[in-house]
Amino acid sequence: MDISLLYKRVEGTLTAEEEKDFSQWIAESPLHQRYFESFERRIAGEERYILTDSLRASSRERFLQRINQQHHSRSFSRYIVRFSRIAAIFVIAGVVAHYLFETYKTVSPVQEGVSVELLGENVADAASVPMKQAHHGVVLIDAKGENIPYEQLDAWSRSNGMELNTANALLSYASDPSEASLSEKEQYNEIVVSKGTEFSVILSDGTQVWLNADSRLKYPVQFHQGVTRRVYLQGEAYFDVSADSLRPFIVTAAHTDITAYGTEFNIYARKDDYVRATLVDGVVAVCVEGDTCHTRLAPGQTAKVDLLNGCVALKEEPIELHVGWKQGKYHFEETTLKELFAELALWYDVEVVFTDESLENERFTGCLSRHTSLDRMLRILQETTYLTSAREGKRLVIGRGDSDE
Repeated sequence: MDISLLYKRVEGTLTAEEEKDFSQWIAESPLHQRYFESFERRIAGEERYILTDSLRASSRERFLQRINQQHHSRSFSRYIVRFSRIAAIFVIAGVVAHYLFETYKTVSPVQEGVSVELLGENVADAASVPMKQAHHGVVLIDAKGENIPYEQLDAWSRSNGMELNTANALLSYASDPSEASLSEKEQYNEIVVSKGTEFSVILSDGTQVWLNADSRLKYPVQFHQGVTRRVYLQGEAYFDVSADSLRPFIVTAAHTDITAYGTEFNIYARKDDYVRATLVDGVVAVCVEGDTCHTRLAPGQTAKVDLLNGCVALKEEPIELHVGWKQGKYHFEETTLKELFAELALWYDVEVVFTDESLENERFTGCLSRHTSLDRMLRILQETTYLTSAREGKRLVIGRGDSDE
């Protein structure tokens, strides 16, 4: 078996002919199945699963029910059933105790429902799992209003004194020029990043911005001296702002200004009713449009701006919940499935539909890799929860399985 086919199977990119070859290879020997399962675990960083008590008990009961069904079909198996009941209880208890002993320091409390912990230290090592092509769907709108697709961006950037790093999907502008070379009016470019894509840009002052999927950033080609540095964001982005005490850096997002002087922070501005800012390092101030008050954040704090009433709420929580995407991981803590799948829909460019509306409010805690294929991620969720899934093109249907089957 060509190992490249195993990689493609993990990523869910096999052609129909390759899928047929793979299935035939798996059917040839149980050793092939075990080898592929080991291969998958190695690729995904050997994710470990911790079930809630109710889910673990349910799994044990379903296991014993299957054995009992065999007992009714073969009289001989009544002895096996008794032994298996005892063995199953000890095996499950031993496995769970082993995992809890190894990981109890990192496990957060989980509520009932489809809550399940997927602990993934080094999940989907980038060296072994092919990364998503980060440049697909990137368009630059220049100062003349012309759309420059990514395929033409390299030539465009060189002709305009900029540099495109195709390996890292990074567009870099020249350093701030002398005041004499600046135009009287600031000229703006805009980067538009579609779903399933990410991109990064270094602005003329040295500030670097990482744009998440389905986001856009409007910014001056060159910042004028002595003038506030202002950019405009829709979607989500992580900022590493170059320090300049004379020129504060302001991000305007959905009628909210986030002001920084040299710091790192994340802004989430996808909703109509709120904007969220998370500070990683330094100091930022949040101000709602039309308000003279500024709410200052300390590192580790998240500000949630209610756009309906203008209130700003501060909260201290793990920053990886909001900035993990930049490192290639999703971190969830008591996150509703509606919110979780909304994030996945942006990255995998799918439309998510729930067949059971009550599922939307059930919660999930865990870590998922952005470098995992959608098919594999769905398998993980199906194996560890009551969720079922079906793909219909770009439509992803999520349902509730029968927990008693």
